Amino acid sequence: WSILGEIAGMTIGILVRSASNVTIRNTEIRGYAYGIYFDESSNSIIVNNVIVDNLIGIWFSYSFSNTIANNTVMRNDGHGILLAGSCGNTIIGNIVEGHYFGIELHGSCDNTILGNMITGNAYGIDLFDSSNNTIANNIIANNGRAGINLGPGNVIYNNLFNNTQNVVVYGSNYWNTTLTPGRNIIGGSWIGGNYWAIPNG
Repeated sequence: WSILGEIAGMTIGILVRSASNVTIRNTEIRGYAYGIYFDESSNSIIVNNVIVDNLIGIWFSYSFSNTIANNTVMRNDGHGILLAGSCGNTIIGNIVEGHYFGIELHGSCDNTILGNMITGNAYGIDLFDSSNNTIANNIIANNGRAGINLGPGNVIYNNLFNNTQNVVVYGSNYWNTTLTPGRNIIGGSWIGGNYWAIPNG
C-alpha cells in the first residue's frame, strides 16, 4: 500500500487516536506533515513500513507499550521518530536516516531503542527530559552534530558510535552493562560497554 500526500498544514498520513491493538504494516507513507501519528494509544505495532519525505515520520503523543520495528524512516525533515510523554515503547531494527533528529524522546521514560541503524542525521538520538531509557545494539554513525545528546539516568551499552562528536551529555548515565558472553556490536565475544570508532572511520 502507498499513502501519498502533499505537505501543507497539519496533514496526517495515518492517525491512531485513543486506540489499542492496531497494526500498521507494509505501507509506504510520504508527503505529509506527520507520516504516522499515535495519540494516547497503546499495545500497537508499526512494522515493515517505508516512511519518507514527511515533516515528521512517526510521532507518539502520550502513547504506551507500542513497538516500532523494521521500518525504513528516511528524509523526514524534522524528526524521524519522536516520542513525547510516551513510556514503555520499543524502537527496534529500523533504518533512521536523513533527519535533523533521527530519534527524539521528549519527556519519555522506560523506552528501549534497540538494534537500529541511525545514520546521516544532525543528531542521531536526542533524549530531552527523558530518563530510565535503554539504548543498546545500535549503529550510530555519520550524524553531523552529535551521535547522541542526552540528559541523566539512562542506560547505553553495546552501541557503535562513529560520529565527529559522538556524545553530548548533561548529567550521569550508565555506559556499561554487566559483562556477558555473547556476540557484541563489532563481532566480539563479550557484551559490556560501547565501541567508540575513529570519527572518520
